[in-house]
Amino acid sequence: MITAGATVSQWRRWLYHQKGPLGFRNTEVEAKGTPAPVLAWIANGLRTAAMLRHAERVVAARGDAPLRLRADVSLRPLQLRASERLIVEIIKSDAPSFASLIHRPTVDAQIARSLVFILSALRYFEGDRKPVLLPPQQARAPRAAEPAVGQTQALSAPSWSRGQIQERYRALAGQSPFAVLGVGPDANGRTVQAAYMKQLYLWHPDRLAPGQDEMRPLMAAICEQLGHAFATLSDPDRRAALAKLGPESPPATRRPTFSAEQWADKAEVFMRQGAFSKAEIAIEKALDCDPDLLRAVALQAWLQAEQLGGHPLLRPGETSDKYARQLRQLDRVLVRDPRYEKARYYRAQLRKRSGRIEEAMEDFRVVVKLNPRNIGAERELRLYELRKRGGFFKRRSRPTMHSED
Repeated sequence: MITAGATVSQWRRWLYHQKGPLGFRNTEVEAKGTPAPVLAWIANGLRTAAMLRHAERVVAARGDAPLRLRADVSLRPLQLRASERLIVEIIKSDAPSFASLIHRPTVDAQIARSLVFILSALRYFEGDRKPVLLPPQQARAPRAAEPAVGQTQALSAPSWSRGQIQERYRALAGQSPFAVLGVGPDANGRTVQAAYMKQLYLWHPDRLAPGQDEMRPLMAAICEQLGHAFATLSDPDRRAALAKLGPESPPATRRPTFSAEQWADKAEVFMRQGAFSKAEIAIEKALDCDPDLLRAVALQAWLQAEQLGGHPLLRPGETSDKYARQLRQLDRVLVRDPRYEKARYYRAQLRKRSGRIEEAMEDFRVVVKLNPRNIGAERELRLYELRKRGGFFKRRSRPTMHSED
């Protein structure tokens, strides 16, 4: 009988003989006589199995139901990765469905799918059966005086105005890493991480109110500076160097190594390669250097549209709002520069996918006027005219074969 106080050797032997999705061989180095991190082992095994068909069925079974974590479980024993903990924060604060979670621009769909599979297999969501392999001491909630690492206290999500976001961004430019996170020079690693998670919770781009999409790049730049301050204070050598400087510590912001245009160039290359995660980072870097760079704003809208997945299947005359947010962002770009060819081409493609064919063709005509060598726009217009005349799918009549007498 395996108990909560079993050693590593006992748990390894038990896991080795198990069958099913939780049975896997653990390759951790054995440490005799020490408590076994069994839940972390199981999470690691489930993480490697997240690409199997069984995992896809488990995640698909979630449907459109909101993801709400059980109140009687603690995620600390799972030893989740940093990227997974950020997704956990989104689940805790917003309780989104799985479909809406993977479509968020700040969420990596593959990591989110793996995390939801792990938590579903362990029955950590509300409505599931009793959680599996949860020793009593791990089921206790963390004490109020000592919150768990990576978990934020319950905070009300403020509604930031445009002026407040801009003021916060400008204020961070001249602050030291300690001031950015709001901690003192003697703060330990636990306090620094808690402060970072709190600030990230308050200033994450997903906290923007409806109609504030144009401020998303600025909020992403604020989060990047928070992350740089956290990385600086988490590095013992860099923190020791800051401590020697005292109050005259350098600001937490980094001087960009590339210009905004160079970051935008990198983003376009990554998008052509299909490396959307790298392209997203490059766009954020470009907007960090120049928040008003129209090229980067248009690229961001196009990238977000590509990350939403397959095109909506529409009947003739139907329209879709799937790309409504990205279209509004491109509208704002074209208001500032109506002759910006790429932004107009992106908008034309999204209008076409949304079923707004006539508006899309009007944009394609403008693109061809701006650049007659734009093969993509010229081809779209040619195909549209063929379909309109009914000649695109029209079969050619075969010649009649006459038999000779």
